[in-house]
Amino acid sequence: MKKLFTVFCILLNALVFGQQKTISGKVLNGKNEPVAYANIALVNITTSKTVKGTLSDSLGNFIIAVAANGNFKLQVTNTGFEPYHSAPFLLDSAHTAVNMPAITLSEKFETNKAVVVQAKKKFIEIQADKTVLNIENSVVAVGNSAFELIKKAPAVTVDKDDNLKLKGSVASIYVDGKPFYLTGEQLTQYLKNLDADAISKNRDHWQPQQ
Repeated sequence: MKKLFTVFCILLNALVFGQQKTISGKVLNGKNEPVAYANIALVNITTSKTVKGTLSDSLGNFIIAVAANGNFKLQVTNTGFEPYHSAPFLLDSAHTAVNMPAITLSEKFETNKAVVVQAKKKFIEIQADKTVLNIENSVVAVGNSAFELIKKAPAVTVDKDDNLKLKGSVASIYVDGKPFYLTGEQLTQYLKNLDADAISKNRDHWQPQQ
């Protein structure tokens, strides 16, 4: 009986403390149009640290899943727009699904005042022969695996078996410019266990497998 009771307590604790919470919403501009690929950070108000980041999709929608409890806010940024900070909200066992009101970003207008310009690469760069995700130092990498981050790249999809596809074809993965020979479930598990913030950048010029 004691052994069964111990197992039950472990399972109960896992359910209480490991319960997933979701924060979802939509990012729009002043014309009520969706803002694609906006940077969205879930920030712990107590510590001021980013817990997890994500991008809005091509329709402006986003969803963040976390197991953490506490008081949080969303910080949304995108090139050409003023930063947005949401009102605080609570995540705990009684508040597991937060559907944010539509987030409207205000355009950033230039002034005649002297400014200091800091060069910072966009998270997504569309080039003639490839799309580059500049992952290093990006808020989107926080709390995500490499698998989760690659899924956010334009034209990348995932099938029912978690195979990454580029424009509908199963993709080959390159690491430091060299072919990465893991495939199928082994590749998926490797990417899911690799922290996104350990990657400098991702280029989606992968060649479809024949």
